[in-house]
Amino acid sequence: HPDSRIFVGMCKDSGKIIYSVSIFHDSDKGLPMDMEFREQLDALRSQGRFIVEAGHLAADPEFKMNTMNIPMLGNKILYQYATQYLGADDIVITTHHRHCWVYEDLLLFERIGQISSYSYANDNPAVALRLDLRTMKKRYARAYSGTVRKNNLYHFFCTEKSASIILSDDSFVIEKQLLENIEYLYGFKSQK
Repeated sequence: HPDSRIFVGMCKDSGKIIYSVSIFHDSDKGLPMDMEFREQLDALRSQGRFIVEAGHLAADPEFKMNTMNIPMLGNKILYQYATQYLGADDIVITTHHRHCWVYEDLLLFERIGQISSYSYANDNPAVALRLDLRTMKKRYARAYSGTVRKNNLYHFFCTEKSASIILSDDSFVIEKQLLENIEYLYGFKSQK
């Protein structure tokens, strides 16, 4: 997809890739999810909503199992890039049903579709999910009120600044600053 952005995190010490995620914004060419979920995406488009799709989310099992910091930082990059740089209304994803709990219960995505075989995911079953970015802050504030700060995703996504995420109007500046800050703060390098 010509307008996609890919974020890749590498461990500074080993050079091993530990995280990757792609973001695609809607265009006249559509989104990868349109192959199987066009009806659901067209319903959002008909409301005048600007949709971005997050895909190819992957984290090294060693980093994913020991801490959720790396995957959550990736989700925060997606959220900030989608809202502040692209001005998106919705993030949509597809995932295997066994991972839905992370997106539905923790990140408050809503289910918009489901199929038993998705060619884009090696013919595995897939669930289509959507996060309404227009209402996200309010929903997170309500869902995470009373949650201790270190586990509070409202504070993590909506109020806490991350020195490793700097967005500006110039995409080159965004990527350059992001790469420099991730390397400095987290001890791993990112490559475009």
